[in-house]
Amino acid sequence: MTRSDTSTPSPPSPSDDLKQTLAHYDGLADESSQEQASTLDRALYHQLLQSIPPSMPNYDPRILDAGCGTGEWLEAFTRLGLHGEGIDASATAIDRASAKGLHVEKKDLRLFTPKKEFFDAVWCLRTFSHFKLEDLQRILGLFFQALRPRDGVLVCDFFEGEGIRYEDRALITRYHGPQAGTDLPPRIWYGFKEEAFLALTRQSGFTPTHRAEKPRDPPSGLKSVLYFFKRA
Repeated sequence: MTRSDTSTPSPPSPSDDLKQTLAHYDGLADESSQEQASTLDRALYHQLLQSIPPSMPNYDPRILDAGCGTGEWLEAFTRLGLHGEGIDASATAIDRASAKGLHVEKKDLRLFTPKKEFFDAVWCLRTFSHFKLEDLQRILGLFFQALRPRDGVLVCDFFEGEGIRYEDRALITRYHGPQAGTDLPPRIWYGFKEEAFLALTRQSGFTPTHRAEKPRDPPSGLKSVLYFFKRA
């Protein structure tokens, strides 16, 4: 199944917080790879596979890993038989993923252009909380355009906490000690009120089908909430 081409106005330039977060990931791609690998959850992968009804016999589902980083999750999807593509704004992370033979592209999520052929699923973990709600509105709209109508699946998570802005150096100190990475800026995370986040997804055409809470982020006290959505 394919989609009709649509045009989307250009988004505003990245905020200082986004630039800071991107500088963090560009400077610590190898450490980010270790962190990403440590959070792999194969049960989620299989739940995703069960959520994607095949459109035809012997059909290979297509998935977009939005915010793919160095590609650990994308590699796992490929091993499970999915046709996986990834996008990420970090040039260093994309270089690492490309070296693994993965199909990836350097792209700001807000500049993502839906392709002619629909994706069956968009996987976007540990990424939404780097954006403010007004940016998420645009990103969700692009994901809606990119997903197969009626049964396309969006999997995403966010930090629950209204109006919270949190600076996180955990990635640096976890692998190199408390004094490491002092020449690099911390990542910036935002917390959202869950009701506001759900209202935004519904406005964008998504219906929540499954919710799961993950452990609180110890340094911040923020609770990570994961949702499966269906495209209308």
